Amino acid sequence: MSRFLTPLLTLLMLWAALTAGAQSLVVRDWRTRPNDQTARVGDGVRRDDNGRRAALIRIYTPFRAADLGVGGSGVGFVSGLEQVAPGEIHLYVPRYSQKVTFTHPKYGTKSYIYESPIEEGSVYSLNLTAEGKMVSLAADAADAVVWLDNDSIGITPVTQYIPYGQHDVRARLGSMVHEGTIQVSPDGPEAFQLELEDENLYYGDVVVDVPGAAELWFRGNLVGVGRFADHLREGTYVIESRLPDHTTQSTTFRVDAGKTTSYTATPPVPHIGYLEIATEPMHGVSVMQADTVFTEERYMQLPVRNYELTYTKRGYYPVTHRFRINRGETYRDSVVLQKIQYVPKTTGYAAVGISYASKPGVTFTLGGTVYNVDLSVSYLLGFGHTKPVDWYYNEDQIFAQAVEYRVDEWSVAAGYQFSFAERFGLTPHIGFMQQRLISRGNAGNNFTVNSMPIGARLTYYPIPHLGIFIAPEYAIPIGAKGDIKKVCSLAGLTRGGFQATLGLSVNL
Repeated sequence: MSRFLTPLLTLLMLWAALTAGAQSLVVRDWRTRPNDQTARVGDGVRRDDNGRRAALIRIYTPFRAADLGVGGSGVGFVSGLEQVAPGEIHLYVPRYSQKVTFTHPKYGTKSYIYESPIEEGSVYSLNLTAEGKMVSLAADAADAVVWLDNDSIGITPVTQYIPYGQHDVRARLGSMVHEGTIQVSPDGPEAFQLELEDENLYYGDVVVDVPGAAELWFRGNLVGVGRFADHLREGTYVIESRLPDHTTQSTTFRVDAGKTTSYTATPPVPHIGYLEIATEPMHGVSVMQADTVFTEERYMQLPVRNYELTYTKRGYYPVTHRFRINRGETYRDSVVLQKIQYVPKTTGYAAVGISYASKPGVTFTLGGTVYNVDLSVSYLLGFGHTKPVDWYYNEDQIFAQAVEYRVDEWSVAAGYQFSFAERFGLTPHIGFMQQRLISRGNAGNNFTVNSMPIGARLTYYPIPHLGIFIAPEYAIPIGAKGDIKKVCSLAGLTRGGFQATLGLSVNL
């Protein structure tokens, strides 16, 4: 029988020891703070579900709020644990609360019944710690920085309240370091000597690169983007590469004392979605990203992110779409390209050109086209003057004066536009034109002749909105003012007749 009882008793004793060690949280120094108005006025006021001011418990502790859990209250809590400063945590509770239970992953659970009634808007305090004792830590040299369980606690020699149990201790003074553990127990030593050694005997250098400028995380901290370099104690480590919308990847690397090693970390794997493209017209459409071809496929697998794609085809207006590819989803992008209208059916336009007739000039035109019906008004400013025309007094044929003339004209026209090719437009027209003689003297000034011009305008558009045109026409005289027939004959002018204009037009 003793053969079975001995292992059983050993297991029971081990379990009891572990249980006792785990439940080592301690609550001390409960106090009422009647002069503390934090919970009554200002930003420190919290209210319970009934609108009453909650009571505040100030918890002084070496633990962080993130490492503690709270529960065990029959009436609940008004707020969770709030870390307001290193070593101080706030807990708001409703009135009539009676107890609280604290939990810590290393030091177990502690239930505590409040030693005084909890009143509305009052402030209380307690100390939450773990069973332990004051321990002195010294090193081979003074002023070495000491870390206890990764928290800096001062420089040597230092005395610190340390809970019972095993703790990690590090110390550093220049290149001299100590890394190890101490065991704090009720009957154990109250002072520890930390022996410093040259870190170069145990440390090495490491450089870790990762493609794609990914973030590198080491020991829970962001340590670099694209590259991480450090001086570490020899051993094996794990580093993570991360990026938004990517699956994190882990890479194991080893540091050898006294050596420099280089590693390439596995880059994070992008999350994937899908893109399906439909275009009208179907063929010949290029999909561009900035100035480069993005794809020639119409269904593809893409990394999750935002995209800006431009769809182009010769003879069509480009279209730019912005969208996001989501993980595991298919985005369907439908694009309808509009054909460039070099010869617009409806537009306004302005034109200027050189006109060739018996006397040349510059012609200015304003017009508009509505569903191919064209209306325009033009003014021709004549160049130069004619040869002199001699004028005589009628009664006795005595010479009066020699007069030179300039010819101006204005006209209106109506026509219909035909587009017989992508960039060519032809507009036959008929209208009304009046030519006017502008003289340097009095004789014959403002003589006019009216005509009916019949012609056409042929326009070529090298680019949208800009056209090169030629407009020949023949004007048939239909009326005159003054003896213009005689003047035109003597000056070498024609009444009406053929003229052609070559120039540029701009669609408005």
